[in-house]
Amino acid sequence: MAQTTYNSIASGNWNSTSTWSPAGVPGSVEGDVVVINTGHIVTLNVSPSNTLASVTVNNGGTLRYGSAASYTLKARDVTVNFGGTIDLLTSAFFLTHQLQLEPLSTDPANVATTFQNNGTVNFVRPRTQCNTIFLRSTKGQQSLIGTGTFNLSEVAMLNTSTVLPPDDFAPLPEIDARQIIGEPGGSAITMQNLLIDNAVARVRGTTSTPPTRYREDNPTLVYVPLTITQDIFLQRGILILNKNNGSSLTHTVGGNIQIGSGNSIAEVHTDVNGESGARHNTGIALVSAANATTTLTVTGNVSAPSLSHTNEGVVIALVAPASGTGTNDASTSGATLTVNGNFNFSGARLGLVGN
Repeated sequence: MAQTTYNSIASGNWNSTSTWSPAGVPGSVEGDVVVINTGHIVTLNVSPSNTLASVTVNNGGTLRYGSAASYTLKARDVTVNFGGTIDLLTSAFFLTHQLQLEPLSTDPANVATTFQNNGTVNFVRPRTQCNTIFLRSTKGQQSLIGTGTFNLSEVAMLNTSTVLPPDDFAPLPEIDARQIIGEPGGSAITMQNLLIDNAVARVRGTTSTPPTRYREDNPTLVYVPLTITQDIFLQRGILILNKNNGSSLTHTVGGNIQIGSGNSIAEVHTDVNGESGARHNTGIALVSAANATTTLTVTGNVSAPSLSHTNEGVVIALVAPASGTGTNDASTSGATLTVNGNFNFSGARLGLVGN
């Protein structure tokens, strides 16, 4: 069967052929396209077996997850336009749905996946939630952006690529597998939990041969205020909580932050050119932007799991070197970290950087 663009022509269930033009069921083959039009409410009452190329909800249209069971919708791109809505029907029993952003099997390796909400997304209802999962095994950008209203449950941004960035300190930063949360001028985002595991994120820095160089490879970049009602789990990756030049961002975490996993590394590395410097793959920088400030308040604890492998470690940077010129340690920014619980890094090496 060929890939098909399905436009809604009436309200109805996802698997009802009378909901769509042409008549059919979207997701019957990989790469289908779905457009939900003004005045139509489409209820997802099945889990389509194939990944869609895109789902678009137009002004006055609604996509809602049904209440009979837990459903999963997979798409490379999801767009909610102004006035559009994605919502959940409340169930009499507990349900966990899933929206999964992933490339098609036929896509180029570096194709991006994007969830753009310029309307309303409500993924938390009594007894019912929908988790947002970005998942890929190749290098490509993952983006959660928009100017709409976000009320999300868990957000997971996962990249399991085995093609690591350059080992030496000379090349420019690799940005192929960046993870983006928000955009300059975008809306604040509320979510229950944030989980990050990016296997190809790195920070490289050296002062052994002038000029000083600092590289953020494939980081997770935040451009808007975040309200995380429960926890952050940074298993692996470089989480930068403000990459928006000239901005002032305030983030709150209602629970805990856990940094690190069995794959976390912080080490002194000598590259192929004989240069020595720091290299790590798990850390948080409160700000890595020019003329910017970040305030992070954590209600609970900030901790790392007990790690036992060689060169294990995690890093917390209040102000990263890139907050200045990017080539030296001069900074034009500031950050405040308040932890109302405890710091517990007894099982891991911690580098705490204030620039």
